[in-house]
Amino acid sequence: PFPFIFLKDNPLGMATRQPFSRGAMSSGGAKRGSVARLRYPPELDRLVVMRGVKVAILKPWIEQRVTALLGGVEDDVLIAMICNFLEMNQVHHSGGGMYVQLLTFLEKNTSLFMTELWDLLVSASTNPGGVPQQFIDQREADLRRQQEIAEELKRRQALVDARL
Repeated sequence: PFPFIFLKDNPLGMATRQPFSRGAMSSGGAKRGSVARLRYPPELDRLVVMRGVKVAILKPWIEQRVTALLGGVEDDVLIAMICNFLEMNQVHHSGGGMYVQLLTFLEKNTSLFMTELWDLLVSASTNPGGVPQQFIDQREADLRRQQEIAEELKRRQALVDARL
């Protein structure tokens, strides 16, 4: 069957698809008001202002994390849906709407993914560069490791040169 289902009553107006892992049709989440009834992690109730957030920097993390949570299957449609959701609004008062949309795809991993993503978004929205602090710290650690390796190679080269 055709994998995209366009729904008029979809609260976000997004196209949803039938997941390849189940034969059940996706309804794109529940009807309006369901976000209030649905229990999602309290970490998603934090405000995220997307104005300064660089989604392009988050996209590789989203791709890697979604692929890992789906057991190594890369789902380009789901990844695009997540990125589109993030770019759709300048202010996200809660991650509840996105949580509802992702339940069909990520199932039991939705809470884990959304909590991690929302932590990154909150961090990126508070940093002046629009990059999550975790990414900055990781990059600095990588640069330090590269510098240590370069210094070690220089030290070894100096020992070799001294023997000659």
